[in-house]
Amino acid sequence: MATVTFSCMISAPLDAALRLEVFCDGESVAVFDPVNQHEFSHTFADSVDQLEHVIEFAMSNKTFDHTTVDQQGNIVSDSLIFIKNKQFENIDVDHAFDSHCVYQHDFNGTAQPVKDSFCGIMGCNGRVRFEFFTPIYLWMLENL
Repeated sequence: MATVTFSCMISAPLDAALRLEVFCDGESVAVFDPVNQHEFSHTFADSVDQLEHVIEFAMSNKTFDHTTVDQQGNIVSDSLIFIKNKQFENIDVDHAFDSHCVYQHDFNGTAQPVKDSFCGIMGCNGRVRFEFFTPIYLWMLENL
C-alpha cells in the first residue's frame, strides 16, 4: 500500500516546560514534554479511495507565569510553541496547512472557548486541528 509522510518542526523555549501531544486520526502518536525542539513525522496510508485524515496538536501546561505583561497590559514576553516547515512528502504546505487549521482554545481559562485561525504559533493551551484527505496528490492539487 502506498503511504504519505507528513512532517514538521516543533519548537519552544527550553525553560517554558510546555507540553505538546500530537494526534493522528484520533490516536496519540507523540508527546513532547517539555517541547524544546523536535522534528515530527507521521506516515499515513495514501489510498486511491478518498479517505479523510486529521492531525491535531494539543498544547498544555501553560500558566500565567509564562507570560509577562507591562503596566499597560501589553505582552512583553511569552512562551509559545512554533510549528514550522509543514510538509507532505518533502513538499512545503505551510500556507495551505495554516489556512485549513482551526485553533480551539479559551485564552488559558480567561474567556469562553473560541475557534481561531492558526499562523504556525500556539500561545494558549488548546488544540490545532488540521483535516485533509488522501490521495494526497489530489488534496495538494486542490489546495496548493
